[in-house]
Amino acid sequence: KTTLLKTIAGELQAINGKFKWGSNIRISYYAQHTPGNMDSKATVKEFLLGAASKDINYEDIFKMAGNFLFSDEALKKEISVLSGGEKARLCLAGILLEKSHVLLLDEPTNHLDFETVEALAAALSESNSTIFFVSHNRAFVETLANGIIEVKNGKASRYLHDYENYVYHMQKAIEEDLQREETDQKSHSSKSSKISPVAAPSAAEKNGDSRSLLKKAKNKIYKLETAIKKMEEEKQILDDWFEAHPTEYSEEKSVKLGELISLLTGAESEWLAVQEEVAKLS
Repeated sequence: KTTLLKTIAGELQAINGKFKWGSNIRISYYAQHTPGNMDSKATVKEFLLGAASKDINYEDIFKMAGNFLFSDEALKKEISVLSGGEKARLCLAGILLEKSHVLLLDEPTNHLDFETVEALAAALSESNSTIFFVSHNRAFVETLANGIIEVKNGKASRYLHDYENYVYHMQKAIEEDLQREETDQKSHSSKSSKISPVAAPSAAEKNGDSRSLLKKAKNKIYKLETAIKKMEEEKQILDDWFEAHPTEYSEEKSVKLGELISLLTGAESEWLAVQEEVAKLS
């Protein structure tokens, strides 16, 4: 997902395919490393004034600062003394003030508390920008996404219902596929029992084996997605704790976070491998 956004933003060269922006389109790109690239010596106020579009007045700038939890006193702080979460909030506020036509947001909710995620989602919903975003925050996705494009097996499909309904229909489709394959397998097994045991494997038997492998692979995908979702929720809880306690250290939580990140990376890699297997068997 990050590779796709980087390609659209022009940071990576496309491996295949092409796209073209309309004329005079202004694009803002928020990557996970973006907050670290801000001028550390600038104050919060100076950053926001510099980022804001020329047609935005001071009142709207300070209102945006308040929406992202920057008080009048916080406006005087230098960026160098801000926490990771504060830098992320400031960077996102600046991007919204730019009034770009297109926003490319890669995991914008990382390091944000619940209230700020809500404020960000509300601000983005009210903007007139076209937004491409990557997020594992389900509440954020459900609030913001008004259309879904599913990229699967080399094809892109458009879904007009919201994210919650999309997930519901996707799970139903997986369950129906598994039930249908189980029924087909039982029917095939019944017919195969009448065939002589010394006969060579027929095309139907080979197809049955493929269906069985496909069923197992799809079932594995479902289990992996369930596990990944649970781990992401646990990781978010830990991220929220570290954001709320920037001066405290917890060895237990640090170790747990490291383990979760490692497990998530492994599960996502396995998920990709099984997806490729399904594509070959389909």
